[in-house]
Amino acid sequence: MTENNPTPEVTFSVESVPADALTLLGVIRADIQAQLLKVLTSTDERAHVLVSVVKNGVFVSSIIEGKDGKFRFGDINPESIYELYKLKTQQFSAEKGAWFSVQFTTAADGFITQTSYNYDKQIYSGATPEEWYIAPEVETESYNSPWDVVDYKEDIEEFPRKEDAIPEWLRTPDWLKNN
Repeated sequence: MTENNPTPEVTFSVESVPADALTLLGVIRADIQAQLLKVLTSTDERAHVLVSVVKNGVFVSSIIEGKDGKFRFGDINPESIYELYKLKTQQFSAEKGAWFSVQFTTAADGFITQTSYNYDKQIYSGATPEEWYIAPEVETESYNSPWDVVDYKEDIEEFPRKEDAIPEWLRTPDWLKNN
């Protein structure tokens, strides 16, 4: 599971994982920090890691921001994939549903300084963290979305939300009528 190579289907095994969201988040953050420490150098300013769990798939992208302002991809492979799915399940709310992705921002030493959840934006594989949420004019192999609209709709079926919490780009009259 590397940049531009999402794992479309993941079979989650039943194993002993923490039951509460706060402990799950701690396990995930520790895993991501450990992975980033393998790729961060003294010339790096910060790292950005995007993890998207949609349907039964997982997409991970990490971008390292250098002190010179340039970006490069970081090749990380979090081991806490099942915990990410469990976290999404634990954080599910009937009001707003479940998040599509979570973004971690770290300092140069790998310490996570910010965690933000995305409930309404489609994600793309971009070369900067800002491009993760901007649709390209033309999708290419190096800049595309790991999920299509059907994947997002199936995710919302699994984690329902109030109609006003459904993103505009997912709204179609027929789909809203049937859900």
